[in-house]
Amino acid sequence: MFPHTITVFVFDEGTQSYAREVIEGVYWDSGLSQNQSGKARENSVRASIVIPKAKMENSIVRGSYIVKGEAEQISSMSELAQYDEKIQVTEVEFHDAGWDIDNMVVHGV
Repeated sequence: MFPHTITVFVFDEGTQSYAREVIEGVYWDSGLSQNQSGKARENSVRASIVIPKAKMENSIVRGSYIVKGEAEQISSMSELAQYDEKIQVTEVEFHDAGWDIDNMVVHGV
């Protein structure tokens, strides 16, 4: 039911570096968005990721970057260009029902 792996990158102001966390056993649901500005069209990935409560080790916050699959450590944002399926987190929801189904849903583009 949760067949995907993601890599989360969060910028740490204190160390001026990106913290990397690989999380297995999540569900990645994505689609393609098209934005049009004048005559130019830009495609981007939009995704919702369901992370079971048992897999939540660190907080994922707005502005974090997530890559589908296991990604190598980065030292700058330009290194994320090599990954086709990546998002910047725009929203984080917690679903806490007090059961095994508790989870976090992360949305981004």
